[in-house]
Amino acid sequence: MPKTNQIEAAEFVIGQIVPIIDTREIVPRGASVQDRVILALISKALRVSEGILVLVRAGFGAEAFGLSRTVVEIALTVRYICNDAGVDRADRFTDYIAKDTAVWHEIFEKFYPQNRVLVNPPDPEILERARAFKNPHSWSGVTLRCIATEDDLFEVDSEGNPVRWEFDYEAVYKWASHYVHGTALSIGGHAGDWGHVYHVRRGDPSEDERLGQTTLVNIVIYLSKICVCAFRDLGIRNELINSVFERGIARLLSETP
Repeated sequence: MPKTNQIEAAEFVIGQIVPIIDTREIVPRGASVQDRVILALISKALRVSEGILVLVRAGFGAEAFGLSRTVVEIALTVRYICNDAGVDRADRFTDYIAKDTAVWHEIFEKFYPQNRVLVNPPDPEILERARAFKNPHSWSGVTLRCIATEDDLFEVDSEGNPVRWEFDYEAVYKWASHYVHGTALSIGGHAGDWGHVYHVRRGDPSEDERLGQTTLVNIVIYLSKICVCAFRDLGIRNELINSVFERGIARLLSETP
């Protein structure tokens, strides 16, 4: 398990961000769903991060690392939705519910045909909205790589080029994905020794410690990225939140070898 000070640094960030958002008394603007979507994604990321801290404290560093991919994906989603002049992406994000509803109806009819009379077919309006989604596994209609590598409309790098989140996708997201899917790279600490009776293992303690430390850094960094994109889109000044993240990251890095 990472050092207590490292865990407390991440807990400090989450513990500060929640009341900052709540005391702002933010009211979603107008009839658009965009503000509601963005605020809900912030809330989801914070809640997932709280769950991750529980795993890290309990010594499940590898499992926490896999779950941290959710926070990375939320960050990619928030940036993509906010990186648009209109609100079409937020509308499409919510309309995906229609596609999922239609797909679940198809699954039910396929595997439980004898109970078909018990379930009403989806509303025609839902089916119409569902047709806009060709890929049942993607709300955006593009790959996650495309989402990550889209030119940023607001941020530029040191050479003046639009920022892209290529590293976030190609390195951080990819690495965590091994622990989401249970690939061969994620089960080393569970493998037995040749010629010995196998017993269920809790994993490699050193790997759990290392991945736990990485997880804490990741969730703080990606919560900060989420808040930067979201608060900019919401039109809210965020100096206080920036200060919280700067202090939290500094505390984490000072404790991480």
